[in-house]
Amino acid sequence: MNKTTPNGISYREALDNYQANRELPLPEPALENRQLLNHFHPDYIEESRATLQIGPNKGDPCHKQLAQLLQSDSRINEADL
Repeated sequence: MNKTTPNGISYREALDNYQANRELPLPEPALENRQLLNHFHPDYIEESRATLQIGPNKGDPCHKQLAQLLQSDSRINEADL
């Protein structure tokens, strides 16, 4: 069964025509993207990460703000529990 597009061209013919005439995509500049990430994205900036000193994830890196929250003293007194 040969299906056609609304304008009467068969899908196979349209696909073959498209594949023959399309421009190949340009390769992504992976190095440039990696450099941008390393320079600007907080997940990749080494100075924006801290190593957890306590807890089950001790030794794992995470963002400094999260490490500060996870390692801070509790705001709830044990007596209140």
